[in-house]
Amino acid sequence: MTDTTSTTANVYRDATRIGGRALMVEMDGVDKFFGTFQALSNIHMKVGAGEVVVVIGPSGSGKSTLIRCINRLEHHDRGHIVVDGVELTDDVRNIALIRRETGMVFQQFNLFPHLTVIDTSALDPEMISEVLEVILELSQTGMTLIVVTHEMGFAREAADRVIFMADGEIVEVGEPEHFFTNPQEERTQLFLSQIL
Repeated sequence: MTDTTSTTANVYRDATRIGGRALMVEMDGVDKFFGTFQALSNIHMKVGAGEVVVVIGPSGSGKSTLIRCINRLEHHDRGHIVVDGVELTDDVRNIALIRRETGMVFQQFNLFPHLTVIDTSALDPEMISEVLEVILELSQTGMTLIVVTHEMGFAREAADRVIFMADGEIVEVGEPEHFFTNPQEERTQLFLSQIL
């Protein structure tokens, strides 16, 4: 009997690279619905090994749903998600393999009942700096990072690429300097003009 999991893993791992890096995360045509509400629409995203990708956008744009789908905290309805060569399906073996290699730090303070709102809400400037240092240290070890944030300074300094999401779609992708100084899409320009 053939182990189709390892065969699939090898096909994906060997077949695809991004910017000279091995492909670590790929989302291809991913849709996610909550009832009739479409939270993610036709998401196509590739993240190379060791890359730091920062996802920004207004509240409700699908950022958290996107990263929750990557380690199957949310089930995607259509499309394919592959993490380190393993396709995320309903096969619990694949889910276990992916969760062994991925982690997620949540933003909601209510996940930690021993903390108050004052303890885990918005980071002050010193904490932002400390978190940025940790992210940069992790990226120097070769760890692949997908970070969702509302902190534009953080995104500008930490990211190899920035992804802007709105209304469940990826609207624009670019390197930080180009993204923040010369966004191409009108929706991106509007968002940045309101927060910068």
